[in-house]
Amino acid sequence: MKTPLSISVLLVLALPDDSTAQSWARFRGPAGQGIAIGARPPTQFTEETIRWRVTDLGRGNSSPVLWGDRLFLTRPVSRETIELLCLDAVDGQRQWSMPIDIERYRINQINSLAGATPTVDGDAVYIVWQSGSKMFAAAVDHAGEEIWRTSIGSFVGEQGSCTSPVLLGDVLVVAKEGEEG
Repeated sequence: MKTPLSISVLLVLALPDDSTAQSWARFRGPAGQGIAIGARPPTQFTEETIRWRVTDLGRGNSSPVLWGDRLFLTRPVSRETIELLCLDAVDGQRQWSMPIDIERYRINQINSLAGATPTVDGDAVYIVWQSGSKMFAAAVDHAGEEIWRTSIGSFVGEQGSCTSPVLLGDVLVVAKEGEEG
């Protein structure tokens, strides 16, 4: 099984050469179908075909999203902190990070505190996370400044939360699938 880190690196490699003209704005890309139009991934993964590599992401299930020359993803930092991370899509250099303090909660050992993939548009990166028995959503501008944060309400589930938000026009849609129904 591939680790989340190797999945992140492979997604970067599958992008067209001109990353500034590309977007992969949500989980599974445009329309949620997992198809990258115009991508020419290498047929072999060797040191020559890898543009850059990031090795300190921790164990997260979040997929990266791309807008212009910026790559965004969430990662666990500790049992009390997750982080929204912005990387330069051209060279992999860290642009900024925004830590989010969370309350501990029960989670399945194969899940991650950073399970939800962000979504992004020209205005903001939108993230969803669990803290204790509640879910939250936030919008963060492309410079790493929080625009807004809101509670989505309670969440109880033995697996932990990992719902990825979707933008429909100016509405952020979040599936809240917990045990409370």
